[in-house]
Amino acid sequence: MVDLIERKRPSIRQLVERLDEARRIRMMAGPPEKIAKNIQTWFEPGAADEFNVMPPFPI
Repeated sequence: MVDLIERKRPSIRQLVERLDEARRIRMMAGPPEKIAKNIQTWFEPGAADEFNVMPPFPI
């Protein structure tokens, strides 16, 4: 990632998209209301039954 950042200087959005692709998981960011609505969109039709919340950096 450090190499990618130094070489390509991606925007935050591009970096998040790249991380999302690398992890093969859906990442969400933004205000709590937007995240809650996104989770609700997946949960109500049964597309997901649980979510993992992870910090944006290793602890």
